[in-house]
Amino acid sequence: MVSRNSARLKVDKLDSPLGKISGLELSIGDLVFEEEEEFEPQGPTPMPNLTEMRPWYMKLLERYQPAYAPICDMCCLCTYGKCNLSKGRRGACGIDIKTQQARIVEIACCIGASCHSSHGIHLLHWMIEKFGHDYPLDLGDDIAVEAPMARLICGIAPKTIGDLEKVFRYIESQIIHLLSAAHTGQEGSYMDFEAKALHAGLMDLIGLEDADLAQIMLFKKQGEETPLVEIGMGTIDANKPNILMIGHNAAPGVEMVDYIRENDLGAKVDLGAICCTAIDLTRYYDSAKVVGSMSRQLRYIRSGIPDVVVVDEQCIRTDVIWEAKKIKAAFIATNEKNMMGLPDSTDRPDAEIIDELVNLKSDGVLILDPEKA
Repeated sequence: MVSRNSARLKVDKLDSPLGKISGLELSIGDLVFEEEEEFEPQGPTPMPNLTEMRPWYMKLLERYQPAYAPICDMCCLCTYGKCNLSKGRRGACGIDIKTQQARIVEIACCIGASCHSSHGIHLLHWMIEKFGHDYPLDLGDDIAVEAPMARLICGIAPKTIGDLEKVFRYIESQIIHLLSAAHTGQEGSYMDFEAKALHAGLMDLIGLEDADLAQIMLFKKQGEETPLVEIGMGTIDANKPNILMIGHNAAPGVEMVDYIRENDLGAKVDLGAICCTAIDLTRYYDSAKVVGSMSRQLRYIRSGIPDVVVVDEQCIRTDVIWEAKKIKAAFIATNEKNMMGLPDSTDRPDAEIIDELVNLKSDGVLILDPEKA
């Protein structure tokens, strides 16, 4: 299936040999350019909403009852409070401690699902810009079912990276309703909050699958000849210029690797990374070094080895920009979800940005174009 977003045509006024037209609006749904082969009979609820899934969630919750150990006795989520919910008290809105804990769980699940899917959407849009909507999803002959979650929940068998957009639009539509339920004066049942948390988890599973599908297409497939990679701070050559990348979104790192390859800099520059970006880069570039997990950020930066610190999104310490400043390392933020208070330098001349970083004229720069960063 190759589909596109809906199209809309509006004509305010038109004079032509065929006549005069005014106030014409024409809307077309998804445009399908190729007939989709039915991979199996369509179920009754493709892309189900919360209401359609709620009976199943309730059945699970009746069997596996939630148990709470409150992380806090207070509710501080609205201007009615703070409200003390200990010892059977209720808040100004009527909420009790059990429902409040379930609300916090649901909010946390929405945050997690949003993080994973927004990362996938960002990566997907970047890939579509580079390769086009029709870039095929080809996982090879060893994979019989390329997207089990998208098939099962959404009723879609994606054939191109453009097909994943429809799945992400579904996830977005569900998360916005789930998060709105946590507002003051909304949901009042802890069981329904837990059901909503389960629905957020379902959205997360679909988003994770499609994000990794996009990444697999980006990094290409490795076979049995996949090389081993070096792990740990001790693998870094401190005598070379060192670039440290931190986060989850590999787009800037992939562009950096392409630049290193094109300019034959592999033997001159050491590229190390922390967290998921590290693992993802080794799928694309076997000379990348896995410095460690999130817990190694301070230790490695304070070692003074990194000359440049590049961050994207997720699992980044909020003080990393100040730690980079202490060792006089250039700092580059590359993602809208983690701008670090820096002015947008995406459209500034390259020479001007380089001069600013090399001479430490600012705390860092924000560059939202992965290739430029």
